[in-house]
Amino acid sequence: EFDTEISDLLVDWQIPGAQVAVMYNGSLVFNKGYGIADNGTDENGNYWASQVTVESKFRIASLSKAVTAAGILTLVQDGTISLDDRMVDLAPHLLPPELEGCDYPNHSTSYSIDDINVSMLLNHRAGFNPSVDPTYRHWNNWVGSWQSDPCIDKQSLIDDFDNGNLAPIPMERILSEWLRRPLEYEPGQDHEYSNVGYQILGQIIEAQTEVEYGDYIIDNVLTPMGIDSMSIGMTMPDQRAEGEVSYFDDYTGWCHFPSGQDEDGVPIFPTAPGPDCGAFVIEEKDGGGGWIATASDYAKFISLWPF
Repeated sequence: EFDTEISDLLVDWQIPGAQVAVMYNGSLVFNKGYGIADNGTDENGNYWASQVTVESKFRIASLSKAVTAAGILTLVQDGTISLDDRMVDLAPHLLPPELEGCDYPNHSTSYSIDDINVSMLLNHRAGFNPSVDPTYRHWNNWVGSWQSDPCIDKQSLIDDFDNGNLAPIPMERILSEWLRRPLEYEPGQDHEYSNVGYQILGQIIEAQTEVEYGDYIIDNVLTPMGIDSMSIGMTMPDQRAEGEVSYFDDYTGWCHFPSGQDEDGVPIFPTAPGPDCGAFVIEEKDGGGGWIATASDYAKFISLWPF
């Protein structure tokens, strides 16, 4: 009955492909792939399609945040950090320099990034504005002529990234620019979902362990649980992991990676499908939304943590 329900769900919602895993009392009791993982035509114009299997890997988007939280808690458990430690002490490399025209670090409100601690980041209570998410921003949205945020150092970005020819901007720099802006509310006094907070947690893991975020998570969270399918995804199709599915989406936007320059040396950003590079850069969203996995391995992570 469950198998039939899932098959009908894909038909009703026109979902190209899916993967389902069910854990019960710590055991995997159902695991199956449905629909199309990839399709196209061969050199003779013949249509082909591969099917989703239980080994197919999918982007898990913001389910990645639970993986990051587990990594942070391993550092709490071994005494490397505590939940009360301040963000500014654990990730000082993210702190931005002062900028003429911007009130940072003395904004008119009394809210300060100095008051943000690890617990607030984990629980989406750090004070970041939920209405604007810099982790998705395209280069043109950072430095476009209409962009007049006094707390974003446009000229420095233009200089450091060759006017966009070296785009996309790394997450460390995105966070540093964003931390110069005023907070929306006093840290700890409200709850607003935040990608920024989890990207900072990923940076804290790297700063405190001197290990790349993804490597630390694999070695200290996933491998001890017997999970081997998970890794940080890649944006461009030719760089993706073996067994990762294709993504079907009608949305298009500017690709975050320039395809070349015009005669004036200005980068050319072609339009591209959202999942390929027209929406965001998945490898830069590691701690907040960058992981790929099979359904069964993610189900195992949820079921067995803490191991």
